[in-house]
Order: sequence, then structure tokens, then C-alpha cells
Amino acid sequence: MQMRGMRFLVFLWALCVIGHAAGAAPTAVLLASDTRVTVGQQFVVEVRVEGASDVSPLPVNSPGLQVGEPSVSRQSSAVYTNGRLERTEKISLRYVVIATETGDLSIGPIEVMADGQRLRTNAMVIRVTEPQKMDGIVVDVAVNNPTPYVGEPVELDIVVLSERRVQRGNFQLTGEDTANIDVYDAVPAQNPEARTNHFGFGGQSTISISGVMREGDSEQYAIIMKRIVVPRRSGVLELGPLVLAGEQEYRRGRSVFDAGTRQIVVPSDPLSINVRPLPEEGKPQGFTGLIGNYDVFASAIPQRVSVGQPIELSILIKGAVLPDPVELDLTKQAIADGFKIADRLDPPEIAEAGQRFTLTIRAMRDDVEAVPPIELPYFDTQKGEYVVARSRPIPITVEKSASVGADDLVGATGSGIEGGREVEDFGEGIAHNYDGPDVLTTQGFRLGDAVASPLVLAALGGPPIAYGMLATLVLVTRRRAGDMAGRRRRDAAAAVEDVRRAAGAGVEVAAAVSEALYRYMGSRFDRSATGLTPRECEELLAACDVSEATRFRAVLERCDEARFGGLDEAGAEQLQSEALAVLESVDAVLRRRRS
Repeated sequence: MQMRGMRFLVFLWALCVIGHAAGAAPTAVLLASDTRVTVGQQFVVEVRVEGASDVSPLPVNSPGLQVGEPSVSRQSSAVYTNGRLERTEKISLRYVVIATETGDLSIGPIEVMADGQRLRTNAMVIRVTEPQKMDGIVVDVAVNNPTPYVGEPVELDIVVLSERRVQRGNFQLTGEDTANIDVYDAVPAQNPEARTNHFGFGGQSTISISGVMREGDSEQYAIIMKRIVVPRRSGVLELGPLVLAGEQEYRRGRSVFDAGTRQIVVPSDPLSINVRPLPEEGKPQGFTGLIGNYDVFASAIPQRVSVGQPIELSILIKGAVLPDPVELDLTKQAIADGFKIADRLDPPEIAEAGQRFTLTIRAMRDDVEAVPPIELPYFDTQKGEYVVARSRPIPITVEKSASVGADDLVGATGSGIEGGREVEDFGEGIAHNYDGPDVLTTQGFRLGDAVASPLVLAALGGPPIAYGMLATLVLVTRRRAGDMAGRRRRDAAAAVEDVRRAAGAGVEVAAAVSEALYRYMGSRFDRSATGLTPRECEELLAACDVSEATRFRAVLERCDEARFGGLDEAGAEQLQSEALAVLESVDAVLRRRRS
């Protein structure tokens, strides 16, 4: 009986161990902030992993949905179960997603690596509908050339007119052929009365101009943005409508307490371009796809050299629009016949003047009389034909390399030493190199004269005076630094308190928490809070060996997502709680390190 009892206890213990191991296996589940959206609208999906300490994302492919790079956040908790302390680790991967097509679109299963295991989440269906136009706000988009050639840069002009201020948002091209174009930045002309904002385009931050447009007694809030699109195939390309999804000021009543914001999703009219193919006839050798109108300028310094001496060659390429670095191959041009050049050029320096290549060349023969013209083939859209732009030749003088022999050395035959005696030959012993005691002169010394010398007085009195001045300067500097450091500490403490007291609707809490976190980082690291980004905050904290650096960045990114995608009351409370916990942990480490 005792043996059976022991076996039964061992059996129960094994069951507990197996059950605990099975319960400890990592799991992954997919959640979404919204399952009903419109084309161009952003929403957030989250992969929540439990039971793993190391999680890394794998590529996500969801047709009709543009999925951004994930942000990672961690949450640890501990509970007592049957007298035992059990810890759980939750890791969340949050993806910002933009719908680009209508219909019931599927996202997932999303795969992640958790502690070396490949996990698959569940799948979800997102219902995407066409956005509808709204009263009081208009999105207008136009191109400067509706019939470009393949590879020709086209300016995309975006103008938003609204009765109320649009605080933030993202523009998204939603046409069927957006995969056949490349999009580049283009900063719009600055208006002194406007201010620069950072509205997104395609989920990426870019530059826009916003301000108030007045016409008579009426006024409208305006947003102006420019982009460069480059078509990569011929035919009719459907690029629109362009959809603006963001937040707009909204007033429900006349009271100041009725003011707030509302989510908007507004489309433009459809947009298409008819792209013409490039002709094959007349295409020059070395054509790399440049479209438009270009000029080439070259300069060389110095212009008088010997064979093999370095010459700095500067090549400037100017054009109407240069979105990409120009490809320039000099090995197949005339310059390669008389000069030694690198097989591959470094990327050009891109500035408002154009693109500048700087390289070193060396003349290989003394009969070289000029740096030949630099050639740049391109397709001239105005002429409808291929053209080769050429720089002017640069005259140079190349001399033969000088040869130096033994007879050219100074003093080789004794003639290089002027005023010296002939070298005498001593067969034995050491040759003395002095002429005799008559070259020595007697010099007296008197202490009084030496002390009265200005140099001696300066040497004796200078160090005490300099030390006194330095001590005064150090004392004043330390006092000022102490006052500044104290003020920064007080500002940082106030930021922590602002996170603790953040209140209001979900979006308002996220905005208040985000502002306080940036202000804290600005105070602690003597930086401008308005210029910081989540990544810079992470790098500053990581440089101080703060273990919560990644988590701090994740909280900031969650605040940005919440401010744009919305946040309910429960989510706001959780975000505020996590932000406060992270900030208190970071503050404790920084105070301890700087004390």
C-alpha cells in the first residue's frame, strides 16, 4: 500500500510538471483596433505574444493593406497562485496599417519568432469601403504634366481647403497602379505667413505648408504639399483618388467646452496619367534613363601638372528635377584615354545647385593637352529625342616627370656648402671641431639686475595672478551650472507629475503623456523637446545604459498611434499607467547616475 501511495504521488507530480510545461509554451494572438475602415484610413493591428522573452517579427504580406514596420513594447506582471509567485511576460508588436483597396481583406496569420520558435497568429478580416466626401473640406490634387514619358519626374500638387483646422493626417494614393510609380519628397515654396507641418504621405513623415487663406470676410484653413512621382511603365496609370485621413477641429456647440477633434477621411477626385514609352530609335550608348533637360559643367585644379600628379576634377550636373543620384560612368568616355580614373565614382553631393561629383584624376602622358568634355546622355521631353549634354574641354599643361640624380643633390661635390672650409683628411684619431679657447667670452651675473628684469617679474608674479583669475572663473561657472542643473531637475520632476495627472478623453491623455515624455527628455539631456523623436530618445537613454530605453520609445510610438488612430478610455488608462511606470524607472536610473 505504501508503495502504491508513493507511485500515485510521483504520478501526480509528473502531471503537474507536464501541465506547467504545456502552460509555459509561448502563444501569439492577432488583434485590431478596427475591423471596418475606409480606403486610405490608418488603423493598428497588434501581435500579442505571451510566455516568451525574445520575440522578433517576420515579413508580413497582406494584399490590399500597406503594413508598416512594427514597434515593440513589453509588459511584465507577477501573481500568486496557490502560494507560488508566477511571472508572465507579454510582448506586443504593433503595426500601423493603411488600406489601399476596397473589399473584405484578410490580414494574417502573421508569423513571429518567439524564443527560437515560429509562431502563427489567427487571421482577421478587415472590411474596407470607399471614403465619402465631407461638407466643409475639399482635397484637390493635380499634376503638372498628365502625359509624361516613362521615368519622367512629375510634380504632384496637393491642396486641402477646410473650414476648420486639420491638426494632423496622412495622405495616401489609392489607385490601382500605385505600385508602378516611385514617390519622392518635394518641399513646397515657403510662404512667410504659413508654417511648416509634418503631415504623412504613404505612412511616412514629410513636409507640408499650412496656414489661413483669406478672401474678403471669409477664411479657410489650407494645407499645401508637393510630391514627385516617377512612372515606371507606359500606359494609363490610375493613381487616385488621394485620401486624407486625420483629425480636424470640431465644435459641437457654442461653449468653449464643446470644442474637440473628430476623425476625418476625405477623398479627392480620381487621378490618372497617360504615360508614353521612350523610343528605341536613336538611344545613345551609356543612356541610364535620365528624362528632362540637363547641363554638365566641369572644372579642374591645378591645370599645370606633371605626369602622374593628382588633379581634382569637379563635375556639376544640373536639371529641372533630380530625385535620384545620377549614374555617371567615365570609364567608357574620352577622358579614360589619357587619364587614370577610378572604376566607380562615389555618390554625388546633392544640393539645390544640382548634383556634384568630385574625383581625382592623373594624366598618364605628357602629350595630353586638355580634359575632354564630360558627356551625359538624356531624353529631351520637349524635343522628343535623345540628346547628349557635354561640358567644355578644360585646357591643361602636362610636363614630363622630373628625374633627380646624385649630381643634383645639394653638397654632392662640396659646392653646395658656401663659406665652409675644405674637408680635411685625418688618417687616425678623433677630429676636434672647435677652433680654440679664444672663441669663449666672459659673462658676468648680478642678482639685482636679474630680479629687476621685466621677464623675471612676469615669471614670478604671473602664476599667482592667473591662478586667482581662474579660481574666480571656475567658481562663477560652477554656480551657474548648478542653477541650470537645478532648473532642469525641477522641469523633469514636473514632467513626471504631468504624466501622473494626465486626464481627459483617450486622445487627450495620449497627447498629454507624449508632450510630458518629450519635455522630460529635453530637461534631462538639455535638448529641445520639440525636435526629439522616439528613436532619438531611445538612443539617448541607451547611451546612459538605461534598460528601459526600448520600452520608453515604444510608449512614445503608442502615444503617436493613439493620437492619430483613436483610443478608448480603458486603453488610455493602460497607456498612462505604462508611461508612468517606464518614466519613474528611467528617472530613478538617471537620478542615481547623476547624483
